[in-house]
Amino acid sequence: MRRSGARCRGWLSSHHGQPPANQAIGGSGLAKSRRTAPLCCRAILTCAGYQGDFAVEQDELEQQVQAIYSRVNMLWNKHKSAVFEGHCGFHILSGPPIYQPELLIVGANPGFGSNDRIADVPETWPKESYIKTAVWPLAERLRALLHMAGRLDILERTLQTNFLFFKSHSLDKQPPYGWKTAPINTRREIETCCRAEVAKIINLIRPKMILVLGLAVFDKHAIVEKNELWDRAHVRRLAASGKVDGVDAIGITHPTGAQVATEDWSRVAKYLANRIALTT
Repeated sequence: MRRSGARCRGWLSSHHGQPPANQAIGGSGLAKSRRTAPLCCRAILTCAGYQGDFAVEQDELEQQVQAIYSRVNMLWNKHKSAVFEGHCGFHILSGPPIYQPELLIVGANPGFGSNDRIADVPETWPKESYIKTAVWPLAERLRALLHMAGRLDILERTLQTNFLFFKSHSLDKQPPYGWKTAPINTRREIETCCRAEVAKIINLIRPKMILVLGLAVFDKHAIVEKNELWDRAHVRRLAASGKVDGVDAIGITHPTGAQVATEDWSRVAKYLANRIALTT
């Protein structure tokens, strides 16, 4: 990390924090800058307004994300015996990494349901994103919500992950695979490591917007700026906005975990459509 930071500072200082004047978009200088700029510099320059000029190349992006998979596998091997005796596994990304996806959907953690039989221990991401075709309730409810919003098209450039990669039946002590039945020190180490890796994913792929599932999850991981939407009785929050790791984010009530009237879901869908429209 220290060497990478030094490379970045050196490259940026040599260019006075900007791309050289003779490196016009589409020119040979641009191709050279993409080869010579450190990955961290490209991300910084993209965020600074040089979008496109210094886009992260796909092979480098995949190498960085593959390193995340390797680290999580090491974490799994270290703690699997203490977490449900290795029965549940983990999950990181819904499909191949995409630079600047239209939407990054983030949940609390992947579930381990009645249809799961063996631990899923992926060495890399799925070859194709399952988010458009998955048949479990949350995926179907998300697609229904995006359909109501008139934005099913966004799934072509959407990724999904979780703040905690390790699977469980629930996040409480509910047997047989409640997350809080695992040893507390083990849980804390895993939660801290997974959250750090999520921050790295966000920094690498630079999503245009983040959608967090569950407002309690949003409150925990986001800098909440505004409660945007309440139910018709003004009792329950339906949506909030803020930032997650510096990226614009919204949180919504969990699509499968709350009893929300159809009319209120329609209002959530309309709000979601308006927010997506601002970023696409």
